[in-house]
Amino acid sequence: MNNSDKNWRRVSLYAPLFIWIGVIFFLSGFGGSLDNTSRFIGPLLRFFFPDASPETLAFYHFFIRKSAHFTAYAILALLAYRAFVSLRRRAWISLVVVALV
Repeated sequence: MNNSDKNWRRVSLYAPLFIWIGVIFFLSGFGGSLDNTSRFIGPLLRFFFPDASPETLAFYHFFIRKSAHFTAYAILALLAYRAFVSLRRRAWISLVVVALV
């Protein structure tokens, strides 16, 4: 494998990881705030659950937001594992590094 191929492989492994870190950074600030997600999630919840109380809708909104957090960080862990395994180290070392992140 020549140098160009190695560089392209490295970029293809690490670029998705760093892009996803950027997405999480954006959504952790203004983009994913409660006010912003309320404008989108609130009407959907009222459409699907028209008879639900405000407390129930608030719980559903909370659950959706926490599920999104879990999913975002699970994707981050998978991308990090994918990138770190490429270092040709032992797989368990990559697992430890990802767990620490």
